[in-house]
Amino acid sequence: MSSKSFQSRLRHREPVLGTFLFLPSEDATEAVSRTGVDFVIIDMEHSPKNWQTVSNMIRAAEVVGVIPLVRVSTIDEQNIRYALELGAGGIVLPFVETADDVRRATDAARYAPRGNRGVCTMSRAAHYSVGRERFQETAASANEKVLIIGQIESSDAVNNIDEILAQDPGLDAIIIGRADLATSIGLTGQSEHPRVVELTQTIMDRLQARSSIPYGLAVYGPSECTEWATQGATVFVYGADVSVLVSAYQRAVAEFKVAVTPTQQ
Repeated sequence: MSSKSFQSRLRHREPVLGTFLFLPSEDATEAVSRTGVDFVIIDMEHSPKNWQTVSNMIRAAEVVGVIPLVRVSTIDEQNIRYALELGAGGIVLPFVETADDVRRATDAARYAPRGNRGVCTMSRAAHYSVGRERFQETAASANEKVLIIGQIESSDAVNNIDEILAQDPGLDAIIIGRADLATSIGLTGQSEHPRVVELTQTIMDRLQARSSIPYGLAVYGPSECTEWATQGATVFVYGADVSVLVSAYQRAVAEFKVAVTPTQQ
């Protein structure tokens, strides 16, 4: 693992690789975190978990030195507060579509004067009140280190991209979600359709020309990363714990059947 912090690598546009965690398991979190990924995204949008489970998953990633992000279910102050008070290294926001979405998220995630995050010196993020006399330093550090990553995954978001990028404080990175992007233009389930690929390229062109914010996308395999990297992408999210697990077992089962099936003479 690089001696540079993840935040530094992200902001200097070094390539980083992560994955979604759908399984509500700290064991799975730790196992995945030991594979060499740079970050994990604990999903709450499509696989809701209770907050105690999320807390344990955050700890499991931290044990290995991997930064745990939480994808909240909605851009909501309460969801953001819960994730950050549990010690998440950052949040991933689904369906960022307007400048107001960014403003609401940064207001909830940043302490004053950069936002309006509520102060609590007894949370895990504040070390359970140990060193509370230095909370000013804790808050300043959180404002610098906690990441706010937005997902661009609809045609409305594309139309509003310049306003989204202009917010200060704003997003620390952007992930393009091709599956929902496809649905937003009437191509549900066709995330590799030429129109979706073209729109993804258009988004990247606009990001590269108008912003210093690092960006990337969810990818379906390592082979396509090279192509997107040539267009400035540095943030890659590969699959999810459950999909990688199922794919590996499907492959193993198919190979097993070949191995034990007698050859025809």
